[in-house]
Amino acid sequence: STVSTHDSSTLPVWWKYEAGTIDVSSLNKFCRKHKISSGKLKNKLFDKDHPGKDKLYWKKDIDSLEVLEKVSKLKDESLMELTGMYISSFGEKDKFWKYIGFYGKMREYPDVEFIEKTLRTINSTASIFCIQLINEYLYLDKKILKDYSSRDDRINSPGLVNDRNWTLQLPLSLEKLKKHPVSNVIKEIMKESERK
Repeated sequence: STVSTHDSSTLPVWWKYEAGTIDVSSLNKFCRKHKISSGKLKNKLFDKDHPGKDKLYWKKDIDSLEVLEKVSKLKDESLMELTGMYISSFGEKDKFWKYIGFYGKMREYPDVEFIEKTLRTINSTASIFCIQLINEYLYLDKKILKDYSSRDDRINSPGLVNDRNWTLQLPLSLEKLKKHPVSNVIKEIMKESERK
């Protein structure tokens, strides 16, 4: 089990910008295929204020398949395809929030408690291998979470050739990490999950 990989966004970035969304390119492709105006469909179904620049977040009032059908006014094959996109993404944040053991109002932005709860949950899974990027553990530090969880803080952006790919550096040297308080939390998580 893993939270993120070298080719994906980190946990805080996924939570802030991607969880519960679909890609703009996926919707545009869908609209071209079914000869539908993507602009009109976006306005009907998606929150225009979501911070993810290439992501679309469902409006909160599109809260059931019946509402999706009524608002989209789609039928047959196009409705089935849109339903698949909806089911795989709508409410993803709420589902994840409950999965990691939180109850009550979901927080829109990740904090240290969210990161720790996620790491504890993923490390308690029954998978043989549970490998996390060190960055995910470093987010247990409030300052590192704040300063190193932008959309640019990723190892690789697949398909792009630029001077940023494969250049991400850790915010701490290994020597400093050994003495950093986050090391104790990491040890505690490993001990609790019986992973060595």
